[in-house]
Amino acid sequence: MLNFGTTEHIFNQWNSFEVMHDALKVGGVLYCVLPMSAYLDHGYYCYTPLFFKDLAKSNDYELIDMFIAPAGLNNVKEEGLDVRHERKLTEPNSAVVADGDARLPQYNIHAVMRKTVDAPFRATLEVATAHSDVSEDAAARYASGKTAARIGAAAGLHLDDDAKRVIAKLEVQNEAMAQASQELRSENEQLWLQVRALEAELNSIRTSTTWTLTAPLRAAGDLAKRK
Repeated sequence: MLNFGTTEHIFNQWNSFEVMHDALKVGGVLYCVLPMSAYLDHGYYCYTPLFFKDLAKSNDYELIDMFIAPAGLNNVKEEGLDVRHERKLTEPNSAVVADGDARLPQYNIHAVMRKTVDAPFRATLEVATAHSDVSEDAAARYASGKTAARIGAAAGLHLDDDAKRVIAKLEVQNEAMAQASQELRSENEQLWLQVRALEAELNSIRTSTTWTLTAPLRAAGDLAKRK
């Protein structure tokens, strides 16, 4: 299936990618060639590599290939855009844009993905910069709800919304615990490296000439303490 410069023109992205997912058989391949940057007068959306990585992960797609390719230049001045200085945001056209800076390189992103499982489509939810936890309803609706659907299918059950929310909440908690565990492992590794460095430093001191020469003085000091 080919998505060559199509979905950036469609407002409902969820529906677009769900329709393609449903149309693909297991083993089918979706090849997307879509705008990634500097398309100032073309379509509604530009796509990022993260979008396709998360889309593949959420739907168990095999990400066969992904790369970007130059697609010409666009010009901020020619588009007549109001460019403002970051410290003068209330002043129209307050930024002075050099001719070289006005020409923006356009890139297309190519993503080739293979459908590997027969499961309902799940949209992705990017929360790297979120300032609060994801609600249970949102988790169930987005990628976290995929587990609920598969648990029900494996057990031959139709899970109601309450069951899906519970499973989604548990999955979110499990992901948080996995992240915390990884952070603890990283901290332990750092502490272990510090201990090894201190041991190496102490061993270096004990094998030094100074340590050997001062041994009688340390022995005399220990004897004086005991007395």
